[in-house]
Amino acid sequence: MSSGCSLVPQGSTCGGLQRHISQRENKGSETGPFEDLKDKNKGEYMGVTAFPNPASYPQGHAEILPPRQAETDWLGMAVGGAFLVGSLLLLSGKKRAGLIVTSAAATLTLLDQQETIREWWNTLPRYLDDAQRLLDQAQETIDDLAAKRDKLRAMFNR
Repeated sequence: MSSGCSLVPQGSTCGGLQRHISQRENKGSETGPFEDLKDKNKGEYMGVTAFPNPASYPQGHAEILPPRQAETDWLGMAVGGAFLVGSLLLLSGKKRAGLIVTSAAATLTLLDQQETIREWWNTLPRYLDDAQRLLDQAQETIDDLAAKRDKLRAMFNR
């Protein structure tokens, strides 16, 4: 059976839709084209549009993750509450208490997100180098424009 999509590669959405249709024909189902959309375990289609698979998974072999237990993030709730209380204290005019509570919440956040902070810390020098290079280019452009301005003034003042 040809894909019917001569300009679209086989692994794309059109090829996936064609594969879906051929699977439906092989099943011999006479119930209708959207019957298997009702069952969440039968395919990768939600509605009429097919979503492409991520590049890390081969076509049609998406990893099925087990259902995640609903664990309460007590630390996150405590940090959120501390930020809320700190901001309310700041808004009510109690600056010292508000700053202490919000800084404690920020510290808890930093302790909880150590891996993210480590990644940011490692990438920070690259961003600083890029910013320094941008500032150097801007300084060179400004110096060049100032030199050209001085030349023009010298020409017109003769």
